[in-house]
Amino acid sequence: EDLRKQIVRAIQDPHERFAEDKLRMLRAVRFAATFGFSIDGPTLDAVQQRAAEITVVSAERIAVEMRRMLAHDQRSVAATMLRQTGLLAVILPESNAFDAEPDGGEKWDRAVRTLDQLANATFSMSLAALVRELAPPEKWAGREGRVICRRWKLSNEETQSVAFLLDHDQMIRSAISLPWPTVQRILIRNEVRPLLQFARTVAVVSGESLEGVAF
Repeated sequence: EDLRKQIVRAIQDPHERFAEDKLRMLRAVRFAATFGFSIDGPTLDAVQQRAAEITVVSAERIAVEMRRMLAHDQRSVAATMLRQTGLLAVILPESNAFDAEPDGGEKWDRAVRTLDQLANATFSMSLAALVRELAPPEKWAGREGRVICRRWKLSNEETQSVAFLLDHDQMIRSAISLPWPTVQRILIRNEVRPLLQFARTVAVVSGESLEGVAF
């Protein structure tokens, strides 16, 4: 019946189920987002009440769930549900800035639209889309990305990928006005194609000119 109604529901008492394994809270969000389901009321209430307990789960297990969510086509839905349940504020405390800062709502909306428009995005690209709105200046965004990647104990390759996107996003979008040797040093990198896609999406969502990306 729940499958027919497209509902994710914990078996019997959701508080007992989440007490047994806190990671089930993240899985509830992942299942609902990726399958286009909603979360049953009592189950959602239990997640919101117990969200802070997700910290007892190892960083590696949390990272596995985040990879699956942010690399999926429904990544923007997953991010929205993570925020609604309170889980995002715990696993990514920097995201509290979306509520605390005067323009936080605008930044969150931009992050969600970027996630939505990143076609075939990798996990690294999706994570970078969230982080860049939390620390937009390039010199801070890359550093912030590295801090988060270390907290989630991501691989060196993932960490470098996230940092590369955040460190050079602005450079690509303003490439037309930069000295050619500066741009060339970036274009010869193996990771440049994801960077171009990321920079184009950011420019479109932000309503900026695409001249730099086109160049």
